[in-house]
Amino acid sequence: MKIITNSNCNNSPKNKFIETYSINLLTKNLTELQLNSTSHISIVLPDGKEIKNLADLEQWSMEAETVTSITSVSHGKQAFFLALLTNENQENYFTIYYEFETFKAKKIEKIILFEGHMLNRIL
Repeated sequence: MKIITNSNCNNSPKNKFIETYSINLLTKNLTELQLNSTSHISIVLPDGKEIKNLADLEQWSMEAETVTSITSVSHGKQAFFLALLTNENQENYFTIYYEFETFKAKKIEKIILFEGHMLNRIL
């Protein structure tokens, strides 16, 4: 999987953190994810299944040749990551919603993954 990062994240350390965490999530880098996640993390997969353990990410698979980071945004206790997934001639948008443990915390407590098709590409 090729990952293209967004150079616009460099002006905000928290937005860059979200992009880096998202890349670690997509590549299932459990070592890095554990450093930045609460012990009671909740992850809702695109099919609606909820998992409570980072090791259970192995149950989730995502097909993409290229992941292009579009934006990472954080505000208070919430954040999101938006990317474009490319696989052969097909493009899908992928969003990850995050909740931090507290407003000032650097640990992720909740993740919701969304993947979807768009009829007309807007970007």
